[in-house]
Amino acid sequence: MIRSPHKLTFARARSRLAFWILTAACCFGVIVWFLIANRSPVEVVLPFGFGTRTGPVSIVIFVSMAIGAFWVVALQALLSARRHLKDAYRRWSRPRTDTPHRCEAPHIVSRPNHTMALSYRMDSENSGQAN
Repeated sequence: MIRSPHKLTFARARSRLAFWILTAACCFGVIVWFLIANRSPVEVVLPFGFGTRTGPVSIVIFVSMAIGAFWVVALQALLSARRHLKDAYRRWSRPRTDTPHRCEAPHIVSRPNHTMALSYRMDSENSGQAN
Protein backbone atom coordinates (compact mmCIF):
# COMPACT_ATOMS: atom_id res chain seq x y z
CA MET A 1 0.00 0.00 0.00
CA ILE A 2 1.38 3.42 -1.01
CA ARG A 3 1.13 6.19 1.53
CA SER A 4 -0.01 9.62 0.47
CA PRO A 5 2.61 12.38 0.80
CA HIS A 6 -0.09 14.64 2.24
CA LYS A 7 -0.48 12.39 5.29
CA LEU A 8 3.26 12.51 5.87
CA THR A 9 3.26 16.28 5.59
CA PHE A 10 0.35 16.57 8.02
CA ALA A 11 2.07 14.23 10.47
CA ARG A 12 5.27 16.28 10.30
CA ALA A 13 3.35 19.50 10.79
CA ARG A 14 1.51 18.00 13.75
CA SER A 15 4.75 16.83 15.37
CA ARG A 16 6.35 20.25 14.86
CA LEU A 17 3.30 21.94 16.37
CA ALA A 18 3.46 19.60 19.35
CA PHE A 19 7.16 20.40 19.78
CA TRP A 20 6.52 24.16 19.82
CA ILE A 21 3.57 23.82 22.20
CA LEU A 22 5.70 21.74 24.56
CA THR A 23 8.58 24.24 24.32
CA ALA A 24 6.26 27.19 25.03
CA ALA A 25 4.71 25.36 27.99
CA CYS A 26 8.17 24.64 29.44
CA CYS A 27 9.22 28.29 29.04
CA PHE A 28 5.97 29.48 30.62
CA GLY A 29 6.48 27.07 33.53
CA VAL A 30 10.01 28.35 34.14
CA ILE A 31 8.78 31.97 34.09
CA VAL A 32 5.97 31.21 36.57
CA TRP A 33 8.38 29.34 38.83
CA PHE A 34 10.79 32.29 38.67
CA LEU A 35 8.03 34.74 39.59
CA ILE A 36 6.86 32.63 42.55
CA ALA A 37 10.31 31.67 43.87
CA ASN A 38 11.82 35.17 43.96
CA ARG A 39 9.57 37.10 46.31
CA SER A 40 12.16 39.23 48.14
CA PRO A 41 11.30 42.95 47.99
CA VAL A 42 13.44 45.38 46.07
CA GLU A 43 13.30 49.17 45.59
CA VAL A 44 13.88 50.59 42.13
CA VAL A 45 14.79 54.24 41.61
CA LEU A 46 13.59 55.41 38.20
CA PRO A 47 15.77 57.79 36.16
CA PHE A 48 15.05 61.49 35.52
CA GLY A 49 13.26 61.87 38.85
CA PHE A 50 10.24 59.74 37.98
CA GLY A 51 10.20 58.36 41.53
CA THR A 52 10.82 55.04 43.22
CA ARG A 53 8.93 51.76 43.00
CA THR A 54 9.01 48.80 45.33
CA GLY A 55 8.07 45.25 44.42
CA PRO A 56 9.27 41.68 44.29
CA VAL A 57 12.61 41.19 42.56
CA SER A 58 11.07 38.71 40.10
CA ILE A 59 8.53 41.26 38.85
CA VAL A 60 11.24 43.93 38.49
CA ILE A 61 13.48 41.60 36.48
CA PHE A 62 10.55 40.38 34.35
CA VAL A 63 9.33 43.92 33.57
CA SER A 64 12.84 45.13 32.70
CA MET A 65 13.27 42.10 30.42
CA ALA A 66 9.94 42.85 28.70
CA ILE A 67 10.85 46.51 28.20
CA GLY A 68 14.24 45.53 26.77
CA ALA A 69 12.63 43.01 24.41
CA PHE A 70 10.17 45.67 23.25
CA TRP A 71 12.98 48.09 22.43
CA VAL A 72 14.95 45.42 20.57
CA VAL A 73 11.92 44.54 18.43
CA ALA A 74 11.20 48.23 17.77
CA LEU A 75 14.81 48.90 16.75
CA GLN A 76 14.89 45.87 14.46
CA ALA A 77 11.64 46.99 12.83
CA LEU A 78 13.04 50.48 12.22
CA LEU A 79 16.28 49.14 10.76
CA SER A 80 14.40 46.70 8.54
CA ALA A 81 12.09 49.47 7.28
CA ARG A 82 15.09 51.71 6.62
CA ARG A 83 16.84 48.96 4.65
CA HIS A 84 13.66 48.25 2.67
CA LEU A 85 13.19 51.92 1.80
CA LYS A 86 16.86 52.30 0.85
CA ASP A 87 16.68 49.28 -1.49
CA ALA A 88 13.44 50.56 -3.02
CA TYR A 89 15.03 53.97 -3.63
CA ARG A 90 18.07 52.36 -5.26
CA ARG A 91 15.85 50.31 -7.55
CA TRP A 92 13.75 53.37 -8.42
CA SER A 93 16.68 55.71 -9.09
CA ARG A 94 18.77 53.25 -11.12
CA PRO A 95 18.87 54.21 -14.82
CA ARG A 96 17.05 51.69 -16.94
CA THR A 97 18.79 50.44 -20.06
CA ASP A 98 16.08 48.12 -21.30
CA THR A 99 13.57 50.79 -22.30
CA PRO A 100 12.61 51.03 -26.01
CA HIS A 101 13.42 54.75 -26.33
CA ARG A 102 17.11 54.15 -25.58
CA CYS A 103 17.88 51.09 -27.65
CA GLU A 104 16.41 49.67 -30.82
CA ALA A 105 15.90 45.99 -31.50
CA PRO A 106 19.08 44.01 -32.30
CA HIS A 107 19.99 43.40 -35.91
CA ILE A 108 22.48 41.07 -37.59
CA VAL A 109 25.77 42.60 -38.75
CA SER A 110 28.19 40.97 -41.17
CA ARG A 111 31.80 41.24 -40.06
CA PRO A 112 34.90 41.28 -42.33
CA ASN A 113 35.92 37.74 -41.34
CA HIS A 114 32.51 36.44 -42.58
CA THR A 115 31.02 35.87 -39.10
CA MET A 116 27.64 37.12 -38.02
CA ALA A 117 27.05 39.05 -34.81
CA LEU A 118 24.23 40.88 -33.06
CA SER A 119 24.57 44.61 -32.73
CA TYR A 120 22.45 47.28 -31.08
CA ARG A 121 21.83 50.75 -32.41
CA MET A 122 21.85 53.43 -29.77
CA ASP A 123 19.58 56.36 -30.58
CA SER A 124 21.56 59.15 -28.98
CA GLU A 125 25.14 58.03 -29.57
CA ASN A 126 25.38 56.47 -33.04
CA SER A 127 22.45 58.08 -34.79
CA GLY A 128 21.62 54.95 -36.78
CA GLN A 129 25.11 53.56 -37.43
CA ALA A 130 25.78 49.90 -36.65
CA ASN A 131 28.51 48.89 -34.21
